[in-house]
Amino acid sequence: MLIIAFQLFQNPFGIGGSDWDTHLLYNAVPRETIVQYKQFPLWNPYECGGTSLLGHPESLFISPFFILVLLFGVAIGVKLQILVGVIIGFIGMYRLLRYLKFSDTASFVSGLVLVLSSVYPLHLVMGHTLWLSTAFIPLAYLFYLKSFKEIKYCIGTSIMLVLMFFSGSTYLFAFTVLFLGIDSLVRYKKGIKIFAIVIILTLILSSIKVFPLIEFLNHPQLVSSSLDQDTGFGYNGIGFFKAIVTPPGRYNYQDKIDQNKYYWFEYSMYLGWIGLALIIGGIWVAYKKRASYLITLIITIIISFGENFPINIWKLIHLLPF
Repeated sequence: MLIIAFQLFQNPFGIGGSDWDTHLLYNAVPRETIVQYKQFPLWNPYECGGTSLLGHPESLFISPFFILVLLFGVAIGVKLQILVGVIIGFIGMYRLLRYLKFSDTASFVSGLVLVLSSVYPLHLVMGHTLWLSTAFIPLAYLFYLKSFKEIKYCIGTSIMLVLMFFSGSTYLFAFTVLFLGIDSLVRYKKGIKIFAIVIILTLILSSIKVFPLIEFLNHPQLVSSSLDQDTGFGYNGIGFFKAIVTPPGRYNYQDKIDQNKYYWFEYSMYLGWIGLALIIGGIWVAYKKRASYLITLIITIIISFGENFPINIWKLIHLLPF
């Protein structure tokens, strides 16, 4: 944690390149609207000739963590959000593993793997602040699992999903919902019931942004039709393996590996050989006792392959009417 904090605050008011300017805009505009003009930030006059701010998928001012930006300014506030996200992600992963009866050591290591693998830092270096919501995924799954014993924990899962949605992390929100949906199908009747309750609660709690978002997405001049066409990209076998074992510094961040259409930082998920060995060893030892988790993992990995797998489940998902 100290190393991360040192890297963030060597230059407290400095910002990065690439997409930092774009994502800082979504912090700066609502802060200016609130602090300078004393208004609720419904509108962004600086983008595309003026767009809805509340309805924008990546707007984040209704997240409780936006208070850090209000108090400390945009640059420092966002860096504090990154640091808070690391802490929440580590604690969430630790608590999830402890709930699943793993040892303190295994739970501690898993927490470190979540926040120190290349996925989180590489995206944040490029300014993708929406990846801050990675921190909420373990807690969302923890409350989901607890719901099988006590239904009241469904509200905990919904709150985590809403925090992701309010933080502008629409992609992570959608993929987390997809993951929970797959897991609920694997667990069948009770899982489907719990998933349905979570979705209903999430829609109710997030309605303040859901309806403006629907209106925004139905605006033909603001949303590209190409979004509906990108259903084929995915890992291939070699690319998936390289993403896990290749150190982030091995390639330039703009390199494209194994014919992938996106840059290296978009899909690197470095765990290293030791991390990979621990995963394989854990599956080998406990695959019978934790079969449902393994099935969910396999289906999720297959989806990440897109058209590079004989059955393109990702394309099938795009055929759903919602």
